[in-house]
Amino acid sequence: ITKRDWSSDVCSSDLIREINQTLGTTIVIVEQNVKASLPVADDVVVLKTGSKVYDGPPDPLQDPVLLMSLF
Repeated sequence: ITKRDWSSDVCSSDLIREINQTLGTTIVIVEQNVKASLPVADDVVVLKTGSKVYDGPPDPLQDPVLLMSLF
């Protein structure tokens, strides 16, 4: 999925999950829209000025205070 806003497309999110679950394929999503990408993520890596500032599950990033502290 390229050159489109996959994050607002329910079908694209479903397709990502289906590919991952059916084929066992790892999918890397590079996305600035954190809220849109968290629901399809098993793991999250947050980079800030080229350094990793978070590497873990998506659930803690639902906390807006934690999320803002990373940026």
